[in-house]
Parts: sequence; C-alpha cells; structure tokens
Amino acid sequence: MMREFAERQQGWWFPRRYLYLAAKAIAFLGGVLAAAWVGIMLADLQAPPGSVSSHDQIKVGSRWKIEPALAFTVSENLEGLREYDFRSSGAESFSVDGVSLFEVVEEGIELEVLAGGDRRYLKVRLCQGEGEGDIFWLMVREFSKIAVAKSS
Repeated sequence: MMREFAERQQGWWFPRRYLYLAAKAIAFLGGVLAAAWVGIMLADLQAPPGSVSSHDQIKVGSRWKIEPALAFTVSENLEGLREYDFRSSGAESFSVDGVSLFEVVEEGIELEVLAGGDRRYLKVRLCQGEGEGDIFWLMVREFSKIAVAKSS
C-alpha cells in the first residue's frame, strides 16, 4: 500500500518539475527579448530623429546632393535593410535579397527625403532631372556620410 502511494506521489511530482523548468525557460526568453528591446531603444537615442549633424536637419521633402564616386547601401524594402543592418554587425560576408550597393557615377544626383522613415532608416527618392526617380530605403548613418544639403 505504501509503495503504491509513493509511486503515485512520485508520478505526480514528475510533471511539476517540467512545469518549473518550462517557466524558467519562458522567463529567460522574456528577459532576452526585454534586453533586446532596451538595446534598440538605446540605439534610437544615439541617433535622434531627423539629425544628420548638429547643424542640419533631415526634413520630409528636403533635397540632398550626392557627389559622384560614392556608394551606399540601398534596399527595396525596410525589412531587408533591417536584416542587412543586423547581419552587417558580424564579420562574415553575406547577402540579403533586395539589398544592393548604389554607386553614384554622374553629377546632378539628388535624394529627396520622403515620409515614412524613422530614426535609423530613411525612405528617399532618387532624383535625376525632371522625371520621377526610384524610391528606396537607406540607413541614416550612411546618409549622414554621403549627403550634402542642397543650397537653394
């Protein structure tokens, strides 16, 4: 009788151990996700919205000149650029679909800032002459290195 009771008790406690381990794993994953979220928030603070330098502000509708012989990373969609940005922190070579290098080969190329960007990524239109240009995404940190405010 005692043995049966002990076996039943042991069987009852066995799943509780797994529940405790599962709860610990969920708490750990929650902590990792919270740390990642805090890291993203701190990265946003390092590049305040709209800042290129201490004197110039990126505003929707503003136009910026790009000098020839420059290259910068562009993407057809924001998700691809975010993935590229995340993977570029590693040392390995990689490629992301929809992300490419845009090389400026001629004078007169301008970028117009469009609505929809955020603190780290800008939505821009490539302007060459009078026609409508391609629309793509680029990183604010690259934009601040290549763009010169267009004097009116």
